[in-house]
Amino acid sequence: MSTVTAYLQQVRSAIDYKNAPTLCQLLQFYDNDPNVQALRMELAQGVNGKAIVENIFGDHSNALKNFLSAYLELVQHLQDPDALAVYDRYSAMFSMYLVQFSSPDSNWQVPLFKQLASMLVQLAFRVDKMTGFAGSNKDKKLDDATRLLSKCFNIAISDRNDGGPFEQSKKQSVLHVTNLAFKLYFKLRQIRMCRTFISHLAKENIQIDMFPKSQQVTYRYYLGRYYLFESQVRKAERELDIAFKKCTRYATKNKRLILIYLISARMVLGIFPRPELLAKYNLMDKYHSLCIAIKQGNLAGYQYHLERHMPTFLQEGTYIMLKERVKVVIWRCLFRKVYVVLREPGKTPILPFSQCLIALRFSSGDQTYDLLDIECLLVSLLDQSYLKGYLHHHKQIAVLSKNVAFPRVRDVRVITERYDDAAVEAHLAAQTVDTGLQFSTNTNFATMES
Repeated sequence: MSTVTAYLQQVRSAIDYKNAPTLCQLLQFYDNDPNVQALRMELAQGVNGKAIVENIFGDHSNALKNFLSAYLELVQHLQDPDALAVYDRYSAMFSMYLVQFSSPDSNWQVPLFKQLASMLVQLAFRVDKMTGFAGSNKDKKLDDATRLLSKCFNIAISDRNDGGPFEQSKKQSVLHVTNLAFKLYFKLRQIRMCRTFISHLAKENIQIDMFPKSQQVTYRYYLGRYYLFESQVRKAERELDIAFKKCTRYATKNKRLILIYLISARMVLGIFPRPELLAKYNLMDKYHSLCIAIKQGNLAGYQYHLERHMPTFLQEGTYIMLKERVKVVIWRCLFRKVYVVLREPGKTPILPFSQCLIALRFSSGDQTYDLLDIECLLVSLLDQSYLKGYLHHHKQIAVLSKNVAFPRVRDVRVITERYDDAAVEAHLAAQTVDTGLQFSTNTNFATMES
């Protein structure tokens, strides 16, 4: 009996008995896999794999036979020096498998479906890196992979399973596919495309907590980053906080990566990490001085430390937010210090524009600021509810609330901002590091009160 025949009989047995683990083990794509090595050697001698597939699987669907024939052809050419050709063969094989997986009786194949989808993304990344297409706008295999993952997502989320349990539905693979798609969209800087997946998950009322914890963490991490991209800071903070708390303490690299974006979101909300948390994840040098500068209302100091780490913040995609969104918090802290120094018990609290101007010039190191700038800043703080009271233009003062003149930053409703799309795309293009989670609790934050 030939090696190919014996191998395909094992595959048939796994399919007939719906043995998903065995089927996953048989359908591998690694050169060091014994089955792959044996199959490649025999197929190289001219054995007709397609004919053997037809002989063994004659009573099965054409979709299954086409997939297995394509798999044997791919195995035969795995060592092809043309990486693009290898990917194209895999893509064609995967497309054939999707036809097979679309059948109503293939729910048990979810583990194989997830395995093949993961390999698709892994191979697409590898090929684009090898061929140098990562910075090109055309001929990207990552783009092809996103197209196929969209098909995967539609197959998985549209499964009705005749009212059966979730564990027997193709929907159990939907979050795995979504995470793979998110990884590609962030790499391709097509972050807005995530919106389609998010809205469909909500429409189908997919409960994220039903999935494995590792998938939950990955999804909430990318969802938090998506909300940061959309300038929905509170939503981003909520998702990233959940991701950080659910991420196992042994995955230090992942927790640190989540923390980078969680800290950035919380700085906008006036919530700062404690030094021991920064030290634990080796983030002290990067964020501690920024947090101190914010609480001091030190514009020049904040700008200095931000620019010192600008390459890193650009790579992570947080630079624009830290540069533009945190300024209002610094203004609030600066003017509150002026208020604390000048307030007189029993009298209506006021902020003279002239005193605010002195403080702003000192804080920023910029002597070109004038009273009109101060009035504009105070109007902005009032409008965004960082300051309670009203302005008296004629007297050049701000009359403040006797109750809570400066609400806590975390209690202020953060305005969703829209940036110039071209500027955002240019900013995203500067990201050069892999910011994806890799998988095989309480968050230690302090809230700004001053």
